Amino acid sequence: FLVAYYKKLKPATIGGIAVFSAVICWWLISGTCGMQILTLLQGSTILMMTFGSSIPQIAMNVRRGSTGELSLVTYTLQLLGNLARVFTTFTLTGDKLLLASSGITSICVAIIVAQIVQTTLRDNASQTSPVSA
Repeated sequence: FLVAYYKKLKPATIGGIAVFSAVICWWLISGTCGMQILTLLQGSTILMMTFGSSIPQIAMNVRRGSTGELSLVTYTLQLLGNLARVFTTFTLTGDKLLLASSGITSICVAIIVAQIVQTTLRDNASQTSPVSA
């Protein structure tokens, strides 16, 4: 609702998006969508989440040479949660697609955690080193 409000979308556009979303939800839940399509959609989320959020964040950190205000605690907790998901998926279900998704996400988050630690250590070292005149 807020996106529509601030983008000043017309009521017809909002209605069209709502109807389209309802039809897609019905199709996915009703059983008319085949298992192969559901598997394909689930697999595509790996690409969307990795290439849509994690990899651009990693690349931006490299370009800037800093992680800015990213929270080490938040990303560490996210990494631990992803590792727990990898463990439970591996031990309980063995679902290879879900395992790949969780594994790839864990690797990307681990890279971001390493970048945050590296930036923090570098910044702390530069603050404690004596300034020469």
